[in-house]
Amino acid sequence: MKINKYMLSQRIAKKLRCPRSFANDIITALSDVILSELYLGNEIGLGEVGCLKIRERKERIGINPSTKKKMAIPKALTLKITNSKALRTVLHKRLETITSFH
Repeated sequence: MKINKYMLSQRIAKKLRCPRSFANDIITALSDVILSELYLGNEIGLGEVGCLKIRERKERIGINPSTKKKMAIPKALTLKITNSKALRTVLHKRLETITSFH
């Protein structure tokens, strides 16, 4: 299930016992700060979630699957997320839940 900004603000408002509009302002401010800091090249530590940073992918050679011709794939910037120990634990528990049903 995808949690959108509205749903996230509802959950934050409930947890903090504040108006949803205030929670929405917190989300907007957090997004603005994260984007600004990433633009400046800074790494963002999000506590229990992990770290976000911009990573440069080098130019490389790929193969077009339709024509089988080699082609240059230009360099690009991507977002790298380094998982925290708490996030890894959550992911492992989720994996165990999914695999236990099969």
